[in-house]
Amino acid sequence: LNPGYAVAHQWYGNYLGAMGRGGEGIAQTAKAQELDPLSLIINTNAGWAYHLARQDDQALQIGRKALELDPNFYWTYLLLGRAYEQKGMYPEAIAAFERSVALSGENSMVMAELGHAYARAGRKTAAIGILSRLRQRAREHYVPPYDFALISVGLGRNSEAIDWLEKSYSDRNRELGFIKVEPRLDPLRSEPHFQELLHRMAFPG
Repeated sequence: LNPGYAVAHQWYGNYLGAMGRGGEGIAQTAKAQELDPLSLIINTNAGWAYHLARQDDQALQIGRKALELDPNFYWTYLLLGRAYEQKGMYPEAIAAFERSVALSGENSMVMAELGHAYARAGRKTAAIGILSRLRQRAREHYVPPYDFALISVGLGRNSEAIDWLEKSYSDRNRELGFIKVEPRLDPLRSEPHFQELLHRMAFPG
């Protein structure tokens, strides 16, 4: 209907990336960037497409350029944290996630990503502290089970993480749509229960 609609290219790129079609996802988000080069979320999504395709150097390059547009956009720090973490640059990842937590008003999703980074960096006490805070918050407000799954897998609690992913499936958490390609869930991929969950979600081959 409108080939020049940047948001459609952005979301189609997200879909393609989630389906494991990384090159096509990168192309679509790049098109969105070309159509709306000043959009903060589109620039961040362009970097995320590279991250999902396991090309984190390019993701970091885009994320750093996005900061020049607005140094206070928490999604950009989220992208940088994810990419730094996959490169094993844990101090940089944690700094980016901590900045994102502050800018997002302690959004539970962002806190969970910080918790996962703490765990992967060997700061397990800090990771468990975030887990406890989210459990406390869940007594009064909804916290997606996926957030707990992310910290659990970071801590090496694979069985617990899969239980949380099952709850995510029941709750239809949005983040579950990316589990086919999410790098941080790689420790679960050899688990039969995880493979069965992927099968149930009927991802295209």
